[in-house]
Amino acid sequence: MKLYREGNIDLRRVTLTVFSILLISRCFSGQLKAQIPIKGFCRYQSFPVRQGFHSFMPLSFNGDPYTDLALFDSQKKELITLTGQAEGAFGRQKVSSLKEEISFMEPIDNNLPGSLCAFISRKNRKAGLISFTSSGSPEILSQLKFDSYPGGMSLADINSDGHEEILVYGEAFNGLSIISRKKNRLYEKKVISKKIFSHAVITDLNHDSYPDIVAVDLFSNSLKFLYNNSMGGFYEAREIKARQKITSLMSYDFDLDGTKDIIVTQGNGIFVLFGDYVSSFSRTRTISTEFQPDEVVVSDFNRDGLNDIAYLNRQHSVMSVAYSTGGGSFCREVNYLNKDHLCSIAPFYSKFLTGILSLDSKGEIYLISNLSVIKSGTSMWLGAYPSAISYFDAGNDDITDICSVDKFRPALDIMIRDNAGIPSYFYPVDLVDSCTNVEIYDQKADEKTFFCYTKGKRLIQAVTVNFKNNRVSKNNFYAAGPLYDLKVMNSSGGSRAKLYAALISSGNLRLEVFEYVNYKYTSLLSRNLETNTIDARVDQYSPLSIFYWKKGSNCFYFKKLVLDGELKQQNYLNEFTLPASRANAYWSWVTGDIFNQDRGCAVNFIFDTDYYYAFISSMEKSTKLKLKGKFSNLKIRNSSMLFIGEVKFNGLKKLLVYNDADRALEKLDVINKSGILLSSRLAEGSDVESYFVKNMNFKKYHFVYTDKSEKCVTIKELH
Repeated sequence: MKLYREGNIDLRRVTLTVFSILLISRCFSGQLKAQIPIKGFCRYQSFPVRQGFHSFMPLSFNGDPYTDLALFDSQKKELITLTGQAEGAFGRQKVSSLKEEISFMEPIDNNLPGSLCAFISRKNRKAGLISFTSSGSPEILSQLKFDSYPGGMSLADINSDGHEEILVYGEAFNGLSIISRKKNRLYEKKVISKKIFSHAVITDLNHDSYPDIVAVDLFSNSLKFLYNNSMGGFYEAREIKARQKITSLMSYDFDLDGTKDIIVTQGNGIFVLFGDYVSSFSRTRTISTEFQPDEVVVSDFNRDGLNDIAYLNRQHSVMSVAYSTGGGSFCREVNYLNKDHLCSIAPFYSKFLTGILSLDSKGEIYLISNLSVIKSGTSMWLGAYPSAISYFDAGNDDITDICSVDKFRPALDIMIRDNAGIPSYFYPVDLVDSCTNVEIYDQKADEKTFFCYTKGKRLIQAVTVNFKNNRVSKNNFYAAGPLYDLKVMNSSGGSRAKLYAALISSGNLRLEVFEYVNYKYTSLLSRNLETNTIDARVDQYSPLSIFYWKKGSNCFYFKKLVLDGELKQQNYLNEFTLPASRANAYWSWVTGDIFNQDRGCAVNFIFDTDYYYAFISSMEKSTKLKLKGKFSNLKIRNSSMLFIGEVKFNGLKKLLVYNDADRALEKLDVINKSGILLSSRLAEGSDVESYFVKNMNFKKYHFVYTDKSEKCVTIKELH
C-alpha cells in the first residue's frame, strides 16, 4: 500500500529560517492597506458570569441552534454552563460541582453536538469523559490516571471506528499518548515515551485519510512529523527546526484548498505552513503581530470567503484580528478588545452569527459578532478604547459615518457605513499622541480632514483621508501656545481648511490662524488679545468673535471680542460678572447657534454649593437664570457633555446636555423673550465619555456615545 501520493518521505532535518527572518518586520506581510474590510464585524456584547474562571468552551447541550457555554478552571471543582439564546445572548447560568479540577475540555464526537466532551485534569494527572444533560448538568463518565502531568490534547478519529481518540501531551508529560475508548472505558497507548512535547495536534499531513501527528519537541524546539502507518502506529519521518520557542500549534485548512495547514506562533509572529499532497510545507506565510500571541483562532469573521486570524495576548490583555486580503496577504492588525485580565478566546458559531468570544477572570464574557441592523441599544466596537467621538459624511451621501480617538494605541479610528447603515470599512490611523478633541473639515465629498488636539497642549495632528483612492496623509504642526479651542472654516480657495486657534499661555489670550500652504499648515496670523484669561472659545459665525473668561482682582468676567480680518478688536462686550467668592465654583459652557439665527451665542452653567446659574449670551442681550427645582439636580461633568444639534429631521438645532445625576441626555429649550429654560428627557445612557446626536438611519435620531467602562460605542434612539 502506498502511504504517500508522491512516495516515501525520508527522515531529515530542515531549519525553517522564515521563523526568525520575517519577525524583523513589525507589520503584516503583503501590502498594507488603509482600508480594512470589517463588513459589519463590529457588534459588541458583554455578559456577566462568576469571577475566577480562566477557561471556557462553546458547546451545545440542549440541541437547539444556539451555542451554549461551559466555564471551568484548573483550580476549581466547579463548572458553569450558560444556555445560548437568540442574537448571541446567554440566558440561565447553572453552577455544578465536580469531583475533579478541569484544565482542558473539548467536545468529542461532534455528531453528538457537544453533549459528550473529553477533559484533562492536570492537577490530578487524569484524562476523562464528561457528558452534559439537556439542562447543562455535567457528569464525569470515566477517567484514566497517568504517571505524569498532561498539558493539552487533540482529538481525531485515528482508527476509523467512528469515535474520536484523544492525543495527550504536555511540558511535564511523558511523551505522547493516545486514549481510546470502548463503551466509555478509556485505554492508553503510548506513541512516544521519554520525550517531552509542549504542543501536539492530530492532522492528515499527506491527504491519505489516515490522521498523522505534528508535535513540538520541547528540548530541540522543533516540529516533529509523525506519520500514520494505517495500522494505528506512528513513525517519525521529518523534523523542522525553529530558532525561537514555539508557543502554540494548530492545524487548519487556512487557504481552503482541501489540505490541512499548520499554524504556529513564535515570538511576535503567527506562521502559516501551507500543506500540500506531499506535505512539503514549502509555501509559508508570516504575520508579524504587535503582541505575542498566546491563543489563536481562525475563521471568516467578515464573511468575505477568506479565513482571518484572531489572537489573544494575556500580558497586555488584548484581542486582535488580522483580516485576510487573499493570496496570503493581510491587512494591518486591528485591536478589538483591551480588557483587564483577558484569559481565553474561542470562535463562536450560532444561528446566523459568527464571532469571537473572550473571557476575563473578573467575571465577564465578551462577544464580537456580525452586525446586521442598527437599533436602539446596539453597542459597537470602534477601536480597543474609544474616547472622543464625532461624526461626518464620507461620501456626502446622507449616511452618517463615525470617528473616534483610540486611547489604547493612540490612533484616530474611522468607520465608514454602507448604504444599509452597517459599518463596512475601518481606517485606523496612528497618531503621535492621544488627543481629546477632533474637528472635521468636510467640504470635499471624497476627502475629509480630521484635526486632532488636546486642550492645554500645542500639538495639532491633521489626518486627511481620501475615501475614493484610500490614501491617508498626516501633517503634524504646533500652535504658538497651549490650545483651548480650535475651529475649522473654509479657506479663501475653498479646497483646504482655515483654522482658528484660541491659545492661552500664562493667562495671555492669543488667536492664531493656520492655512494650508506649500503642502503644510502654516501660521498666517497671530495676535495677542487679552491678559489673565482662563478659558476661551472661537465663535465661527460672522462676524468672527471670541468668547473668554477673564480673572480680575475681585471678579471673574465673561467677555466677547468681535474681530476684523486682521484679528484686531472691532467691538468689546462685557457679558457677565461672577464674584470672586465663587472662585471654587466650576462651570461648563458651549458656544454655537443656539437660537438658529446663524449667530454665535454662548451658554454657561455655573455651579457651586449654594447656587446654580445658567448664563445665556446672544448678540441682542444676555440672560442670567438661577436654576431651581429639577434643574438643581442637573450635573454637568465638563463642557464636552454639552452639544448643539438637531434632534429630528428638518428640525431646529437644540441645546443638549448629558446629565450625570440622572444618567440621561436632556434637551434644554431656551425661550428667547422670557429667558425661561425648559428641559425634556431624550435618552438614557451610563458611563458616557463623549457623545453626539445624529440620525443613524433614515427613520430616527440617535444618542451615540462612548461607554468608558465597556470601551465601546452605544446607540440609543431618542424618545
